[in-house]
Amino acid sequence: MATQPLPISHPRLQRLYAYWSTKKGQRKMPSRADIDVLDLRYMLGNIMLVDVVADVAGGTPPRFRIRVHGSNLSQRAGYV
Repeated sequence: MATQPLPISHPRLQRLYAYWSTKKGQRKMPSRADIDVLDLRYMLGNIMLVDVVADVAGGTPPRFRIRVHGSNLSQRAGYV
């Protein structure tokens, strides 16, 4: 039985969820090509976008490339 998602009360998170839902359509997640980082300017400081760059099916360990690492996330992690 599927569970209902938690209600989102913050307006920016509601907006982000609506964007994500529109871009993914019937899939579990949107593809990289579906996401335009400029559409997310209002959230950029709080977003990390990560690409999988290895062929997991080929038996090699997965590798990841961070495309966007928000400045607020960097500050919280102590990188800056």
